[in-house]
Amino acid sequence: PDVSTSDLVIGSALGGLPVRPRAYTEDGLTGILEAYGRTTAQLEPLNARLELRPIEGGDAVTSVVAELRDVEPDAAGGASRKVTFVLPLANVPPGNYIAQAVISARGEIVAERTRQVEVLAGAAPPMPNTAARPVVAPIEIARGDLGRRYIASIAERAKSTPFANAGRQAVAGRWEEVHLAMQAAADQTSPAAEALRGFAAFVREDYRAATAALQRSLDGEQNALTAFFLGWAHDGAGDARAAISSWRVAAHLDPTLVSAHLALADGYLKISERALAVQALRAGLTALPDSPELQSRLEQLESIR
Repeated sequence: PDVSTSDLVIGSALGGLPVRPRAYTEDGLTGILEAYGRTTAQLEPLNARLELRPIEGGDAVTSVVAELRDVEPDAAGGASRKVTFVLPLANVPPGNYIAQAVISARGEIVAERTRQVEVLAGAAPPMPNTAARPVVAPIEIARGDLGRRYIASIAERAKSTPFANAGRQAVAGRWEEVHLAMQAAADQTSPAAEALRGFAAFVREDYRAATAALQRSLDGEQNALTAFFLGWAHDGAGDARAAISSWRVAAHLDPTLVSAHLALADGYLKISERALAVQALRAGLTALPDSPELQSRLEQLESIR
């Protein structure tokens, strides 16, 4: 019945960052979370700030007031509101910190969310391998067409099961509630339940838990989208070769899955296997000869000598 929020997702100029992210003093730190309520009126009076505190404790070294977006209705019949932060780090000494978001309404704190951050001096190094695509945050992957399709299919299968509520919360994008609901349904180990558990962990950037749960789901049921998102979870964990293996499985299970062929090509580029990346795209075009995405990506790679 009360206001709740998602996890705090933090980043920098590089976009999405891992479970224990790094930020650079010249780039600053950005953060986002979502607040949820039963009605629009619950979310109108919100205020929020982001504080950076030394990991060993003590007063905040810097803070910033959040920008609150307009309240929007959500698919579950309630309301949501995005809360974004842009925190300069120019005067922050390098070291380990806790980023703490404090959300209040009418003078009372309704939620606090924290993430550990390592602050480094200078600017972030340039991204290697300019032929590869930019880093994409898991939450953005979840909001994409394939993410929404996968979530909807799991939620449909979750109906009339103990994790039906978790499925509904996933469709609404309330990932903290999904995590809590799946904890309450810990005895549910069907492929659909493991897929939902793994996808929720992936969005939370808990890649170790995500890969374990999605692998269990894939072992129980061969599903191209499960393999596809398992690849992203491995990629987030820094295991490029495991990611490639999962994307190859996804492309094999569903040769018409354009995103699997593209991800596979980019995975090969990350390990400097340009010829294999080209081969992956050509294999995709064998199944989908009219795909403009695959054609464009192949032309781009073949133009790089």
